[in-house]
Amino acid sequence: MPIFVGTTDIARKTALRQAEEAKDQGASLIMVCSPVMGTLSRAELMRYYEDVGRATDLPIIVQDTGASSSHYTADFILEVSDRVPNVGYVKSEGSNCLPKTKALAEKLNGAVQIIGGSGGYAMPTLLRLGVTAFMTGTECTDVHNDVIQAYFAGDADKADELYYKTILSYLYFFTLNNRYFLKYMLKRRGIVDEVHMVFPDDVGVPDPFIIAEMDRTLDNINRYRGKNVL
Repeated sequence: MPIFVGTTDIARKTALRQAEEAKDQGASLIMVCSPVMGTLSRAELMRYYEDVGRATDLPIIVQDTGASSSHYTADFILEVSDRVPNVGYVKSEGSNCLPKTKALAEKLNGAVQIIGGSGGYAMPTLLRLGVTAFMTGTECTDVHNDVIQAYFAGDADKADELYYKTILSYLYFFTLNNRYFLKYMLKRRGIVDEVHMVFPDDVGVPDPFIIAEMDRTLDNINRYRGKNVL
């Protein structure tokens, strides 16, 4: 099974070292966004990807997030794919995601595969734009996969119905505190024992009312799917 490793780090030097080491650790490809602290100029971000490309021969996923996410226009991503030969994928999710994904799909013409993200937002739209891979929904990949499989089975209406009745119905509460609710949903599923937060910018535990509404929504999704898994 192919395994990807995220090699981004606060420090550029560490990120490059991790890119170099990823292959020896069993990675099949790496994902790289801009450093999470410290804003780079457009030229600096381009050099960063060029340096990553020289540090490894693994395929690279460009993820358009991080502290310098404003530079990830369609034109910038196209230029990165031209200048760094092992860029084979882009995870399109940051600001202005849908118009950017549309422009990338038209201009890349399949040369670089587009991966959907953004927590599952607008998944039917991304499918219609030709996105065939998604890296999202860690908390319930099976629910997200139901939408994708319905679409590729030729039933776009069913895919829309599943999306609006399952994914979209919980995303509002999820995005109020996605770091907490990611682990909360995994705990509900019996995958982790505790909702333990380690992020330095943790926004704390949601209001009990919000947690109760999330529980109610997830219970409704379970009833709709006929599976008590969420």
